[in-house]
Amino acid sequence: MKKENLEKSKKTKKIKKISSGRGCLNIHSSFNNLIITITQENGDKLAQISARTATGYRGTKKSTPFAAQKAAEAALTKLTEFGISLVKVIV
Repeated sequence: MKKENLEKSKKTKKIKKISSGRGCLNIHSSFNNLIITITQENGDKLAQISARTATGYRGTKKSTPFAAQKAAEAALTKLTEFGISLVKVIV
């Protein structure tokens, strides 16, 4: 009985592919963190990546250039998962 409940509770997040292959990459950078948001052309948010979530660093380590680099790499992998090949970068 417990095994059936565990199987029902596991849900996988479905990644929707973008048919046009175009998207926007919004970058918000501050002294303490870096937040990258991947959106469609019309503004619908697909994913959000911060230096904190990409590296797992806490405190002042998340504001380092290394953490920003890892967040950018994580954003690029997300772009390929969504099927986005052409990106407009907004800083």
